[in-house]
Amino acid sequence: MGTPILRPGRADEAPELLSLMSAALAGGSAGAIIHDFPDPDGEEAWLHYLVSTGEGWVAEIDGAAAGFGITVERGATRWLVSLFVQPAYQRRGLGRLLLDQLWPPGFKGERATLVDAASRPAMSLYLRAGLTPRLSVLAFEGQPSAGSAGTQRLHLHDDWKEVAGKVHVADAAAFAAARPTDHAHWAERGFAFRSLWRDPGEWLGYARWSSSGRLGPVVLTEGVDWPAALEALAGEAARGGLERLRLMVPAVNEPALRWCVERGLHYQGMEILLATRLPGEWNRCLIHRAGLP
Repeated sequence: MGTPILRPGRADEAPELLSLMSAALAGGSAGAIIHDFPDPDGEEAWLHYLVSTGEGWVAEIDGAAAGFGITVERGATRWLVSLFVQPAYQRRGLGRLLLDQLWPPGFKGERATLVDAASRPAMSLYLRAGLTPRLSVLAFEGQPSAGSAGTQRLHLHDDWKEVAGKVHVADAAAFAAARPTDHAHWAERGFAFRSLWRDPGEWLGYARWSSSGRLGPVVLTEGVDWPAALEALAGEAARGGLERLRLMVPAVNEPALRWCVERGLHYQGMEILLATRLPGEWNRCLIHRAGLP
């Protein structure tokens, strides 16, 4: 193996980064979350966005990309949103090399990442970097349906302009950071936005989902009936023609977790949030995806 060379990543190489990521996931651990990409263009756009707004580094060996990593800042936390190494170059120290570039040993700020619980090398790498397991996130997938009549008291509206301020406040509580640039990206990519309301004019929170059926993020205010909210969202997804619903549920959000189990959604695997400090109140949310919640 030649000597690894680190260089800054470029947003225009998102297709190559996605190919590398797919190869690394295909060679992953047994029992890992099933990572399929029903919307490859969306995945490329997501990587393009992360490199454009964050810090990306590529490890090259003999002129070819052998691994890459990306971090982004959200509030006081520097999130490691991607770190992948080609299977042929794994277990040779490239992960540590990239991590030391993205999270320098002298870095004093808060750090966090989400890692597949089945990946022992990744867990070991982040534990050695000083992170602590904070909570688990369970992935589910299933067929959406119209739900029960008892959820009619909840109303869904596409009213982003009117409630954007409320959304940023809710995000700041749930994730310890408002996320205007993330919402701008999701809107540009056509992710549906819905406010949840209860009469008389009580705002309950918001949800987003993609055309591939990925539901999240979802952030609700304190005391909201999560099963009722999820029934309303699943019902609209079904009426809109979505063939499957994909959720990532923090285990501390027990009502949402029980709803998934009782609805018969299929468990897909578990991510672990490792962090120097828990960033936010995750009992109030579903996350967007692994990497950056």
